[in-house]
Amino acid sequence: MVGTHGARIFSLILATTWLTLSTSGALLGPSGVYTENFDSMGAVGTAPPSGWQVYSIAGASNTWINNTGSNSTPAVGAIPNGAAVAGGTASVGLVANDNPTASQNNGYNATGASGAASDRGIATAPTGIAGSTIELLLTNGTLSPISALTVSYDMRRYQVGADNATRTPGTGIPELSEELPGYWLFYSLDNGVTYTAVNSLIPVGAGPSSQPIVPNTVGLTSVSNSSFTLSGNWNVGSNLLLRWVDDNAIDPSPDEIFGIDNVSVAVPEPSSMAAIVVLSLLLPGCFSRRR
Repeated sequence: MVGTHGARIFSLILATTWLTLSTSGALLGPSGVYTENFDSMGAVGTAPPSGWQVYSIAGASNTWINNTGSNSTPAVGAIPNGAAVAGGTASVGLVANDNPTASQNNGYNATGASGAASDRGIATAPTGIAGSTIELLLTNGTLSPISALTVSYDMRRYQVGADNATRTPGTGIPELSEELPGYWLFYSLDNGVTYTAVNSLIPVGAGPSSQPIVPNTVGLTSVSNSSFTLSGNWNVGSNLLLRWVDDNAIDPSPDEIFGIDNVSVAVPEPSSMAAIVVLSLLLPGCFSRRR
């Protein structure tokens, strides 16, 4: 009989070997924490780090709109969910520009959250399309299925938009420019066939709000330790896609320009998990099974 310690070592070796053969993106390793600050791109790099890509999503403006009532109300036919997030045209290379002020669909290698020359981030400024997405492909390299995540990231605001300082809920197309003043996070557990929105991370232009507040100014918005449950298990060795969506705002132009930096994806600590797991996990016998 193989002892518990030996079984764990065998499982680790097996998982590591399998992941070495199968991983095509970034890896959430045994520590349960993945971080990326994009500084490896350097000031003139055109390739994002391993596992990252910018995609252009074809379509018209007014596609992704906050439907929680704290930002604006979708127009008839708008899609305030993950239906229009899948697919897209991959960027042919980032454009190095420390402080972008012009629209383009390949994405920018721009200065990061601090603004220092060596601090890098990825920025988007979509034009003529529904919007841009910044995607991270992660493989579960832990030894357990994952049912919830905690994410942190910074959104740097490079350029003020023409008209998006406030939001007026109502019917029809919003009068103001940015439907999404910042990035809205979606995830996929089936390699990009379907996406699920993390509605608690829909950005809004003004507070008070529990959602990320991204005002129409040059500056920084930090999203810290936001936890959410997944719609299913992220199994060992399988992929998770995270997509941060930047909509191409309706007129007037120019749009506000944003970037992302200092991304952290982690398995929640047990104390955090207790606040976000579903009620069924609290049924009698749960704790004895988990020990």
